[in-house]
Amino acid sequence: MKPRVWISEATFSDGTTLTFGKDEIIVFVGPNNVGKSAALKELYRLLRHKTQAGKVIQTMQVDKEGSSEDCIEYIRTTSIAEITTNPHPTYSGLGFSI
Repeated sequence: MKPRVWISEATFSDGTTLTFGKDEIIVFVGPNNVGKSAALKELYRLLRHKTQAGKVIQTMQVDKEGSSEDCIEYIRTTSIAEITTNPHPTYSGLGFSI
């Protein structure tokens, strides 16, 4: 199984809650200075650091599909292993290194 992680729900500062399907593509549109970039930055921060709510995004829910073993196997089959003196290999691909 191909592992997946996606944002399934986000609640904005005005109380609006949006739900997202795992196969949906979401586009932020609107005039300048309404919070599009701020929302994306806050979603990124919440994903990476799990910090508290920001000015635009209050809460966010992340869902996943697949197991840890599925994820490891996917990384092994879709990236290049770099063997170093570290006992654990580094896996690299287009735009990432794990």
